Amino acid sequence: MKNYIIKLGLLICNFIAYIFLKCYFFITNKESSLNGEKINAVILADYLNTAMLIDAIQAEEMNAWLVSTKRYNFYNLVLNSRFKKLKGIKFIPDYQDCRTEELLKFCNERKITQVLLQSGDFLVPMLNKLNRLLGSKGNSDLAVQCSLDKHIMRETLNKHNVSKVNLVSVDNENDLEKIDFYPVVLKPSVGTASEGIVCVENASSAKKAFQECQTKMRKTEFKTSFIAEEYVQGRQFDVEGIIHNGQVHVLCVVEENYDGFFPNFDMNWYLFNAIISDELNEKITKTVSQAFGVCEILHGSFHCELRVNSLGEIKILEFANRMGGGFERFISEVTGTNFCELYLSSMLDKPFVIKNKQLMLFDKYFKNATELNQWQSYLNANNIEFTESSIVQDNNKYKLSVRTFEREEIYNISEKFGLSIERVV
Repeated sequence: MKNYIIKLGLLICNFIAYIFLKCYFFITNKESSLNGEKINAVILADYLNTAMLIDAIQAEEMNAWLVSTKRYNFYNLVLNSRFKKLKGIKFIPDYQDCRTEELLKFCNERKITQVLLQSGDFLVPMLNKLNRLLGSKGNSDLAVQCSLDKHIMRETLNKHNVSKVNLVSVDNENDLEKIDFYPVVLKPSVGTASEGIVCVENASSAKKAFQECQTKMRKTEFKTSFIAEEYVQGRQFDVEGIIHNGQVHVLCVVEENYDGFFPNFDMNWYLFNAIISDELNEKITKTVSQAFGVCEILHGSFHCELRVNSLGEIKILEFANRMGGGFERFISEVTGTNFCELYLSSMLDKPFVIKNKQLMLFDKYFKNATELNQWQSYLNANNIEFTESSIVQDNNKYKLSVRTFEREEIYNISEKFGLSIERVV
């Protein structure tokens, strides 16, 4: 009941903010004061706060508009006052192909030459299509399909023998009989945030798992099927960075862990600036570069998830032509490089420098308050800095963030609580 009241309150706040913004831009008519010497850009926004990208555009002294459906968190835009940095907001019902002509006309009327995206898987097709039509940096149809559809991505990688993983298409329960390797991961071909993804240990549990996938998957406007991939045992990493004219530049490697939630993929912990050897770091960069090459991804930011198996092979699980949702601020903090400013420089073909201060941020999720209190007691006793605990509303778990600059502190935490973080000499 409490969560329902909170969600209802946020919906009301968002609607009020939405009306406020419509009135604000109508009354102020900020488009009448456009500077013809500035670059005009539009930000596609929907699922996450775009504050960092708005700030980066402001720093470049560009004119910017926001395009969004009514699902965007407008109240954040009002609370942080960043709406004042925008020339206007374009509201659309969705991002389907039928909106392309409308958005292209909107851009042409305002001499907009750049379409930008901070995050949001389902906005990637429109991002690249509009940039191609405007003569800016837009990736090919294959690149967009690989970024959006895990089935197409896997078939493309397997075809070129890059990070090859066994795959079976699953359109209905009868197709489950085609699977002759276990354990497997059942997942929707189009989706995000591990929604509808389940690990299946054997054939006897496949039907129930498939039904769970269908129930928990995110509903989108895109055609979705299901796939079964071989389960890759090993450490999992997120790789964040940019692709500048076909060249991959890794900004940060994040280790993530799902222990304790099998067969689902609920988050256990993240370690920003993962502790890995130089050899593994080079191998990860090489494999990611090969994957993006065969998938024709040449421009923009990227978020790539992969695992390292027992043979030391890199197996890419999925990737997207956008920043990791919610990671931008943390990655900027631990590397000392503003992720959004880096992305903007690349899209504008301006010089950029990637640096990484190798600071560390550790995010831990807890199933209950007792486990959380054990961690707090240990961290306080050892004078290790951490943020105040919070409750993650979506799955009712507790979360704690540890900020530390010392590897030894991370190792000690790992040994104390059995986190299996490997020591690197």
